[in-house]
Amino acid sequence: MNYYYHGAGEAIIKPEITADAIKNAVEALPLTKHSEFEYEVDGHTLWITFMHDEYSEGEVKEWLNAIVPFISAGEIRFNSEDDTNWALLFDPQAHEWHEESGKIVYGKGKLVDISKLCVLSVYHSFNSECPVYLFSSEEEAVAELKKQVEEEIRIETEENGHILGEDIFLTKADDYSFAQIRNVINADGEEEFTEWNIGQLIDRTKGGC
Repeated sequence: MNYYYHGAGEAIIKPEITADAIKNAVEALPLTKHSEFEYEVDGHTLWITFMHDEYSEGEVKEWLNAIVPFISAGEIRFNSEDDTNWALLFDPQAHEWHEESGKIVYGKGKLVDISKLCVLSVYHSFNSECPVYLFSSEEEAVAELKKQVEEEIRIETEENGHILGEDIFLTKADDYSFAQIRNVINADGEEEFTEWNIGQLIDRTKGGC
């Protein structure tokens, strides 16, 4: 598979593992040709981001396999240029990563029909993080979108001193399937934005929704 993609997720680090152990394992890997990897250790959570113009399954698996001895759980969610969604889940019993796509994905300890899932994706113009959230209904996805938008506006107005309608602007769909917050960040009118979109997972085995 070769196409532009973005992946982001997290893994739970075993209690006895240090950040240096993970750093040494990652730095020992050969340089990659197609993929860019970023990671951050935050306590016992390892935040992971993948992104490049080509998806190389071999490179992604090689990177993730390097951290297998250090983690007890993990999930990486991917989105490609054609809005295809899939995930790699870590199996602590088999000590390996499994891809979940097509008709079923794992959710809350049980198998879920993919056709019933809604996706909330968040894009930031100012960094490479692109979180993807899965919900069992559109109502749950809309509720989470509203919650995130309200919190973002609160932070920008109460903590950062912006004024809604003057240097911070909210655009949204009537049904809240889309929302965007734009910030004016300097006197030249330069802007940055955060955008939320709600959609459905795509069954890659059939090439459609």
